[in-house]
Amino acid sequence: MNNPYYPIMLKLSNQRIVVIGGGSVAERKVHGLLDGGAKDITVVAPTLCSQLQQLAQSKTINWIERSYERSLIEGATFVFAATDDKLLNEAISNDALACDILVCNVSNGEQGSFITPAIARHDGLTLAISSGGSSPSLIKYMKNELSQHFLPRYEQARLLLERVRGDVLASELNSKQRQYMLELATMEAVAGISDSYEQWFDKLYKRTVQTEGEV
Repeated sequence: MNNPYYPIMLKLSNQRIVVIGGGSVAERKVHGLLDGGAKDITVVAPTLCSQLQQLAQSKTINWIERSYERSLIEGATFVFAATDDKLLNEAISNDALACDILVCNVSNGEQGSFITPAIARHDGLTLAISSGGSSPSLIKYMKNELSQHFLPRYEQARLLLERVRGDVLASELNSKQRQYMLELATMEAVAGISDSYEQWFDKLYKRTVQTEGEV
């Protein structure tokens, strides 16, 4: 990897996003953006694949039915150069960078300002995985492993810990005790609990007080 990347979770609901390209790669980018909460997506392409056509017909995305021109990305927050033409993608990247717009070049990540990681989702959990472009096959394997074997179990733990955190913050425990109890709860929630939530929470509370002192 030539350059390191900084991972970040973005709110996309109020951002204008332009995707250049109407094929399968552009379609994958669009679906990823929709899954991430994007509401204002414009696709620029003379033609669209069937999946993108359906999204355009349902008004889920905006479609500009024409070839790329620099003026079409003006005012965008993010641009995706997602055509099957490497030279065109490079030109799009250069235009976006000249306009201080963040751009992802699907042909060559080094020519853009960001790359998109593989995303594994399960209800309230979202994991982003990247090798910086060095090993896409490994990232695909890791995504499948996480999605099939880990995220369902961790989602159950997340639901438990969401409830625990609310109850701990509402308790009279001090900050040190709260931290200890939440760390203890995390280990046990991931392993799985057999007691009812109330019984489990009461045991955690008592162990916290015994270890960290009275409230």
